[in-house]
Amino acid sequence: MGHFRPVCRQSRRNPVKCDRIRPPSDNYSRSWLELPQKAGVIIQQRIEHNIADLLTAIGENPAREGLAATPRRVARLYAELFAGVGVDPQEAIDAVFAAESGDPVVLREVPFYSMCEHHLLPFFGTARLAYLPDRKIAGISKLARTLDLACRRPQVQERLTGQVADAIYAALQPRGV
Repeated sequence: MGHFRPVCRQSRRNPVKCDRIRPPSDNYSRSWLELPQKAGVIIQQRIEHNIADLLTAIGENPAREGLAATPRRVARLYAELFAGVGVDPQEAIDAVFAAESGDPVVLREVPFYSMCEHHLLPFFGTARLAYLPDRKIAGISKLARTLDLACRRPQVQERLTGQVADAIYAALQPRGV
């Protein structure tokens, strides 16, 4: 999914408001496929092997024509879905600027998806992100990237909320998140 580029309106009297989000053309996400060659290959091979074992356990033939490439496809999918494991969501806020205004910064209707850590099934929704700046701001897209990075790990919604808020607070020291 990658991060999102907001379509925004801003005026001196009104906070920044972003109503629509569109995905970018580039994908910033990290994955274990981008780790040093040997480590990334070993992890991918382990997942492929385990998916083949899972197919065998449910009575399927992993060598069957329709399933032969499935372990490799699943390993690549997991590389994207879990690209945030071991990465601090604060890393997404990599450009911070001085701000004179203390107007609220609001980002609405940001689509997200993650994987439930209890069942390894997807959950999704829309988020609203807001903060009250105190001399520091970040681009709106950095907020959406923070959410996206926090989503890319086994997760529960309650922890996801806290991780995103903590990352924004740590990077910008706002008056409120």
